[in-house]
Amino acid sequence: MKLELKFLGSESGTIDLTPVEPYLKGLPQLIRAFFVGMFHPRVSAWMKLYALAGIVYFFSPLDIVPDFVTGVGFIDDAIFALLIMQAFLHRMPQAVLARILGTEDTDKSLVFFNVKEAANAFASFSGSLYSTISERFGDLIDKYGAAAQGGETAAPPEDEPAEDSPGTPEG
Repeated sequence: MKLELKFLGSESGTIDLTPVEPYLKGLPQLIRAFFVGMFHPRVSAWMKLYALAGIVYFFSPLDIVPDFVTGVGFIDDAIFALLIMQAFLHRMPQAVLARILGTEDTDKSLVFFNVKEAANAFASFSGSLYSTISERFGDLIDKYGAAAQGGETAAPPEDEPAEDSPGTPEG
């Protein structure tokens, strides 16, 4: 599966989603099963409370790795969310899970997958996505990124006059 992106009128770029495709395809089923289970009467209140605590952590500004750390910051949130959802579904009564999934027997492959493999696939994917974006917009990042970090400031375009520095008396 490939995703075609178009940024600000530039040429379109193609991103290969093949490494993360199985996880993306299973995600809607996993999320649906999790939320239906949260409201199912046969799932204990304690399990629901633990899952709710995980959801609160996911949306809170407190993080193990801050989100502003490019690429890595969001991966810890994704891993944590997957672990919470899978632990919740694993510990719920299996007859309830089978009913939610609409299967006679519990086909766990619909909602369970190896989180470590998924994390590695997404880390690799986000690294390649970051590389693609850096490659495509490297000039803009170099020009304006340095100015934002206190480095060399970008010169104003030719048609825009430079502002006078504050404190300079005008004659």
